[in-house]
Amino acid sequence: LDYRIGYNNTFSRSTSNANRNISGSFSNSVDSRWINTNTITYKRTFGKVHDLTLLGVYEQQEDRNEDYSANGSQFPNDKVKTLNAAALISSASSLVGGNGLESLLGRFTYSYRDKYVLSGNVRRDGSSRFGRNNRYGVFPSVSVAWNASEEAFLKGIPQLSFLKIRGSAGQVGNQNGLGNYNARGLYVTGDDYAGQPGIRAGALPNPDLIWETTTQYNAGMDLGIFNERVTLSVDAYLKRTDNLLVDRAVPQSAGTGALTVNLGKMQNKGLEFNLTTRNLPGSAPLKWTTNLNMAMNRNKIVTLLGGDNDATPIFVFAESRVFSVNALESSLLAGQPVGLLFGYITDGIYPTNEANTAQLRNSTATGNLFGGGDVIFRDINGDGIINGSDRTSYGRMQPYHTGGISNTLSYKGLSLDVFMNWSYGNQVYNATRQSLTGLETPGRNYLTDVQNRWRKPGDVTDQPRSAYGVSGNPNASYTQTRFLEDGSYLRLSNVTLAYQLPQALVQRIRLDNVRAYVTGNNLALLTKYRGVDPDVRSFIGEGQYGIDFGAYPRARTITFGLTVGL
Repeated sequence: LDYRIGYNNTFSRSTSNANRNISGSFSNSVDSRWINTNTITYKRTFGKVHDLTLLGVYEQQEDRNEDYSANGSQFPNDKVKTLNAAALISSASSLVGGNGLESLLGRFTYSYRDKYVLSGNVRRDGSSRFGRNNRYGVFPSVSVAWNASEEAFLKGIPQLSFLKIRGSAGQVGNQNGLGNYNARGLYVTGDDYAGQPGIRAGALPNPDLIWETTTQYNAGMDLGIFNERVTLSVDAYLKRTDNLLVDRAVPQSAGTGALTVNLGKMQNKGLEFNLTTRNLPGSAPLKWTTNLNMAMNRNKIVTLLGGDNDATPIFVFAESRVFSVNALESSLLAGQPVGLLFGYITDGIYPTNEANTAQLRNSTATGNLFGGGDVIFRDINGDGIINGSDRTSYGRMQPYHTGGISNTLSYKGLSLDVFMNWSYGNQVYNATRQSLTGLETPGRNYLTDVQNRWRKPGDVTDQPRSAYGVSGNPNASYTQTRFLEDGSYLRLSNVTLAYQLPQALVQRIRLDNVRAYVTGNNLALLTKYRGVDPDVRSFIGEGQYGIDFGAYPRARTITFGLTVGL
């Protein structure tokens, strides 16, 4: 049982503002969660070589939240601070919500001589967030493992410490990101008119919503050699998600917000490696351990709308605060990975008016000709006009591989831990640079890149002319590949130097242990990215990857500490 109560009360005294109006706001929230878990386990060994374990679980969970708030003004004095003393209650609101989850799980595990292991389970989950007809989902899974190093034909290999081959297949359900009442529809209150109370539809119901289901296949190996001085784990996986829970826009004539639907299929497949080595003999006073992990994932949207409709991208994100003309958009497109941007492909800057040999025009057939100092936008459809029809999906927001490497060295009481991590092959859209190189607004502080802007015919540069005062100028406003940058990096993430006092000395001062340390985080970064940090995500949500728009930089910290055990 988890029960939390929060209060937030403020009171503005008569001396705190010029008009001496006394005001106050009062709010409180109550959040509760209870979980009831019941388990039954059966274990039995047959003939000293067969081990069987049966497990049954029944679980119920409920979350509930209540929020109340009110604001008042024109208190008679500073003495009475309760809301009933306010002459005017300007606003008051209350909110009550919750959801419930019911789960039933059955599992068996069978082992023969600890060499062959078979396990399977079936779980049935029911959530109040779905419609009554589709509230429950059934998700089975099975796994097998072979401890090959227990076989007689491998026991004669002294270099082999252990070898395990394993595989699994199964399904899991997902309801995360789904609101408590999306299946039922939502109403919005407070739309009053002419002094009469009003209520309207906020979101359309979808009683046919079902569980988002992920089917995953895994194959792996665990290997240890040379008395486990070297251990290696390798995993390969194929994961396919069906019936994705997506908020889809509805026509404005509906008068409501987005409709939550089950849409499309998505696939992830990849490899993961984990290698650990003890680099020096165990008898050596200096210990040195290295751990290397690397992951490669390939993501693809298999289908969205189905059939011929899959050729049309779905826009899942638009950010208009960045630019003054066109919004920054991400798109989902069948056959492509998640997180593609949608915009214009660029090929440099026109050095002169004559360089526009194709006589491309902006927006319409009678629009301005692009000339010296303008961005060279690619005419995708070949109609001689640069407009929305020339936008396309582009970008690679997901890396080819990521990983980390740590080294731990210790000598007697002294230890040094160094951890580095990397990402390779992903791109970042530098919306910060786009916003601060447009030269659209006077009196604004721009990046020094603009000093290299195009100024006169014949200039060869990567910065277009100033857009200030040029009506409809797309140079700075269009979402374009010119601001797509390599987001690969190698980061020195953590270094810790520590010293543990000898136990004999610690016991002499009647303590259990004493350890002094200094830790540095985010100490160095190697990258070609021109922004502050390539490992950023300015916006949270599906499809909003690799966009840097004024992202707060990662802090670099140095911490000194002393741990004393009594």
